[in-house]
Amino acid sequence: MRIELPLNISYPTVNVYFIPEPVPTLIDCGLHTAETISVLEVALQAKGFRLADILKVVITHPHVDHIGLAGFFAEKGAEIWISDMAADWMDNREPARRDTLELLLNLMREHGFDQAFIHMTERFYHGLAPMFTEIPDANRRLFRVGDMIEIGHSPYEVLAAPGHTNLQVCFYQPTTRRLFSADMLLPKTPVPVIEPMHRTSGTRYPGLPALLKSYRVYRDLDVSVVYPGHGEPFENHRGLIDAQVSRIQRRKLECLTLIRSGNHTLPGLLEDMYRTIPPNARAGGLAMLVGYIDLLLDEDLIQPVYKNGIRRFESN
Repeated sequence: MRIELPLNISYPTVNVYFIPEPVPTLIDCGLHTAETISVLEVALQAKGFRLADILKVVITHPHVDHIGLAGFFAEKGAEIWISDMAADWMDNREPARRDTLELLLNLMREHGFDQAFIHMTERFYHGLAPMFTEIPDANRRLFRVGDMIEIGHSPYEVLAAPGHTNLQVCFYQPTTRRLFSADMLLPKTPVPVIEPMHRTSGTRYPGLPALLKSYRVYRDLDVSVVYPGHGEPFENHRGLIDAQVSRIQRRKLECLTLIRSGNHTLPGLLEDMYRTIPPNARAGGLAMLVGYIDLLLDEDLIQPVYKNGIRRFESN
C-alpha cells in the first residue's frame, strides 16, 4: 500500500509503503510533523491498523523526508532497519549537518552568490532539523549493501544507489522483479544533493556523475515495477532512464552554450537556466547546475578561472 505523506519541498508528497503481513512494516516514514502523523494514522486506520501496530521501519536513506519519523516509531517499539552508512550519519548527525551546510555555503560564497540567496538557503536548511527524531541504539537493526532483508513475505537484496545521495540504497526482489527505488529512480530526474564526499572530507561528492553511473547499473536490472520515493509506481524503467539521461545531456549542453556566449558565473547560469522557478525554490536547480558543471569539467569542455576572488568558468 503506497501512502503519500505531505512534503511540499521539491515534491508535494513523499511515498511510504505499508506491508501488513507477516510483520506490519513501513518502507521509509516521512517527516516528523503533526500533519504527517495525522495523514499516516488515517491511512493505516483505513486498513484496520494503528500507528502502534508498525513493528518494522526500513529506511532507504537518511534524508529527513524518508527518516524523520523513525524515532517516533522506535518510541512505540518498532525496529528501525537502516544501512551501516545511514547509522554512521545518525551517530554523527549534528557534525554531519554542520559540515554539509558549511560545504554548501562555501560553494555559494566561492561562486559569488549574494548574501540574500545564501541566507535564504541557510534558513531553509535549518528549518528541516526539527522534522527528524533520534533513533535509540536498541531499536536499530543494521544491514549492508549486498545483504538480503525480509520485507513482507520475501527477501529483498540491498542495492547501492549513489546519485541523489551517496548514502542511499534500494531494495530489489529478484523473483517478482519489484524495486523499491527510493530517490534513485523517480518520475522526474532525481536532484543530486550537494554534500561531502565523506563525512569529514570537506570535498564535495560529484552527485550527477554518480547518478549517471548508477543509471547504467539500474538500466541493466530486470525490473517489473518500480515503487519510487515520490510519484506513482511505474513500469519500463529503461525508457524512463533513457529519457532522463537524454535530458541531462541536453541541459548540460545548454549550460555550455551559455558559458560560450559569455555567462561565466554560477549565479548567472542559475538565473538563465531556472528563470521560471522563483529564487526561493532554486535549491534543486543549483544542485543540478553544479552537476552539469561537473560533467563539463570531466569532459574538459570548460575550465575554472578566478576573477576578483570569484570562481568562474570559461570554455576550452
